[in-house]
Amino acid sequence: MHMQATLGRIRPFWLGLCFFCLISIGGCGQSSAGAEAAFQRGDYATALEIWRKRAEEGDAVAQNYLGVHYQLGLGVQQDYAEAAKWYKQAAENGNPDAQRNLGTMYYLGHGVPQDNGLAYGWYYVASRNGNPKAEEARQSMMGEMTPSHCKLSEQRIKAYLVSKGILKRVMSNGELDE
Repeated sequence: MHMQATLGRIRPFWLGLCFFCLISIGGCGQSSAGAEAAFQRGDYATALEIWRKRAEEGDAVAQNYLGVHYQLGLGVQQDYAEAAKWYKQAAENGNPDAQRNLGTMYYLGHGVPQDNGLAYGWYYVASRNGNPKAEEARQSMMGEMTPSHCKLSEQRIKAYLVSKGILKRVMSNGELDE
């Protein structure tokens, strides 16, 4: 019964993430028009080639979309660890969609160890960067965690970002509330 209840909460969230990833391709910007067009027509190999080049050059949007391809198995074999790797790079480069996606990977334990604290922490960061879906996920998790666990998760993610020297790069305003 407990497993069914957990799956009942996760399934709509997971499906929502997949749907959001697919429909948010339009936010890539003008410079990725070729990748976007290729993706829209189902030419994942071309989209991957363009996004991979840009991702390897440090483009956080492209890094996020490589994560989407690996997470959903679009043009590549599905590989959650590879998806999490690209989401983490993009998240640490300040991409709010990747921050939310990485939170989901931690929540589900896909490609990374399952960790509600890190899931909540990345949702917190993404929501502070203006991602409304991350705020919804964070609010949902607040019902599963104690207030002190939420606060510790916020402090944990901030300490991680500070220790890596990337807090200002990750946050759109350079700060993370406490």
